[in-house]
Amino acid sequence: MMRLRAIGCAVLVAAAATTAWQATASAAASPPPGFVPAVMQQARHQAAGHTAVLCKAREWELLPSGLIAYNDVFGRHYTECISMRPSGFKIVRARTAWLWGAYPNVFIGCEYTVCSKAALPQRPLSDYTELRMTLYTRFDGYAGNDATDWWFDTYKPGPSRNHPNGAEVMVWLAWRDVAMYGGFVVRLDHQRFYLVHWVAHADHTHWQYIQLRWLGVHRHPSVQLNMLGILGYIEHLGLLGRNWYPSSLDAGFEVVHGGVGDRILKYSLDIKVKR
Repeated sequence: MMRLRAIGCAVLVAAAATTAWQATASAAASPPPGFVPAVMQQARHQAAGHTAVLCKAREWELLPSGLIAYNDVFGRHYTECISMRPSGFKIVRARTAWLWGAYPNVFIGCEYTVCSKAALPQRPLSDYTELRMTLYTRFDGYAGNDATDWWFDTYKPGPSRNHPNGAEVMVWLAWRDVAMYGGFVVRLDHQRFYLVHWVAHADHTHWQYIQLRWLGVHRHPSVQLNMLGILGYIEHLGLLGRNWYPSSLDAGFEVVHGGVGDRILKYSLDIKVKR
C-alpha cells in the first residue's frame, strides 16, 4: 500500500469501523429558502510572506503543515480576519449580517489555481482504501456551523480555472440557529446524521451537494470519522461516482453571524491508496 499523510501532526490510527446506514424519509430536491452554501470561490490574494493575520477577502497563506489557510469571504457586507495557527486558524475579527457570507477554511488539494504543498493522490475514489479524518474545533456558538467540505471532480484534478463538476460532501459537526429542512436521518460510522441533498449551480457548472449534519450540537467537537465508509453510502445513493476524483478536502466555518473565537485546532487525514 502507498501511504500519504496530509499534515505533520499526529494522525489518526484506529481499527476500521463498520459502517451501517438507515434512512427514514426522502432527500430534498432543492435548497431551503434563503440558504446559500459556501460554494468554492476563486482565491484572489496571496499573503505577503508568512503573514500572521489574513484580513483581505479570499486571501490565502501556505501553512507549515503544507495546507492552505483561506479567508473565503464572499458576502458583500462582511469583513473578517483570521489569525494563523500551526495547524489551523482562529477568527479574531468579524463584521457580519444574518446572512451566509464567509467560509474561512484550511484545505489540502487544489481550489481553482491555488494548490496546497501537501498533495492529494491524483487517483479516483475507487483507488482509495482508507480515508480517515480527525478534526478538532472550538465553535463558540455564533450562528452558522463548523464543517468539513470535500469536493469531487469527474476529471483528473489539479490547478484549473474550472469549478469542480462532480459532488460536494459537507459534514457539519456543530451548528446553531440554522433550520433543518427536507432531509432524513441516517446512521453512518456509528453516528446519526441529518442528510439533505440538491443540485447546486455556480460558474456555469452544476454538481451534487450533499450535506450531513451531526445530530447533537457539540460546541467543542473532537471528531474522528471513517470518511470512506460515509462516501460509500453517498455512492450507494447514486450521488457520487467511484471513478470521480477528490480535488480538495477542507475544514472551516460557515459564518452566518458573529464567529469571533471560532478556531481550527487540528485537521488531519490518514489516506491509503492502491499501489
